Amino acid sequence: MKKNKLLLFITILGFIVVPSHIWANAPTSCGVPSLVTGGGGGIKGVANFIINISTSLPTYAVGTTLGTSNCSGNFSMIEIQENYVKNIHAQLREEASMGSGDHLDSLAMLLGCPQDQHTEIAEVAQKHYVDLFGQLDQSPERVSQFLQQFKEQLREKPALANQCSHLS
Repeated sequence: MKKNKLLLFITILGFIVVPSHIWANAPTSCGVPSLVTGGGGGIKGVANFIINISTSLPTYAVGTTLGTSNCSGNFSMIEIQENYVKNIHAQLREEASMGSGDHLDSLAMLLGCPQDQHTEIAEVAQKHYVDLFGQLDQSPERVSQFLQQFKEQLREKPALANQCSHLS
């Protein structure tokens, strides 16, 4: 019995002291309990951890219904967009020159634009091809510059500015 308590204590302690960057979200700072307690460390974090671990199935079901349940993941949307552009810039360049393509559609989705706006987004990419894609390569500076310019062009279109949720 004493051995089981010690093992349980070490397991719980291990979960608490493991750096949160190992997981997408630390069990002490997100999930349904953090919506009530505000998340964080200390007593609130321990309470969140215990509730998350002991009720993982019900809180998962509720959490998926509530959306992110206060969990942010490892990357911001801008980082995801930048990584995407960095990895497929050659395909984006080709598709932008043609005015359509799956990679442009995927970028539109990452920009939070509805499906019915993807054609207009591709048209913007094609119209501003030289300005947008002339200097684009895999360097972080060029990728960031490309995304800023592309988002500016998209924000100039009222329908896109109102319907695309990740243009900031």
